[in-house]
Amino acid sequence: MKWHVIHTKVREEFRALENLQNQGFEVFLPTCQVQKKSQGKIKLATEPLFSRYLFIRLSDVSSNWFPIRSTRGVSQLLKFGQATEPVVIPDPIVDCLKQRCSQEEPLHELFEPGEMLEITSGPFKGFFGFFEKLQTLPDGLSRAMLLVEILGSVQKLQIQLPQLKKLGA
Repeated sequence: MKWHVIHTKVREEFRALENLQNQGFEVFLPTCQVQKKSQGKIKLATEPLFSRYLFIRLSDVSSNWFPIRSTRGVSQLLKFGQATEPVVIPDPIVDCLKQRCSQEEPLHELFEPGEMLEITSGPFKGFFGFFEKLQTLPDGLSRAMLLVEILGSVQKLQIQLPQLKKLGA
């Protein structure tokens, strides 16, 4: 039994994972937790670590490749160049990924403390500030606490998330 790589259709990694597992295949999809901004609120989301890729464990001789190719969410088994055989991933690499994904992994923050952000709308449009922290208010919306220099002194401002963007983004 060897690990191979499956190239999935766009944003269908979880569909491919579920369908392959339902067929009895041993499959591994490395994931991570990220913060997403949606309608002014911060939400946690689980996303694939490698977009459009997951791992499947197969026997070169006994595995039937046809059900894999016709599985919903699967694009193809990964091959390099003109190779006729799918890529084989060494067991230690997949074992290491499994170990790291099973540990309490750090959350990928939407903004990092100290990061410079631009205010894109509202009365402070065009100002820049340093991100300090996220704060959830009683209304349920998340606001960013920014340190902004106004008239020669540093002020703390609460800014709605849709009004902010990272520099260079």
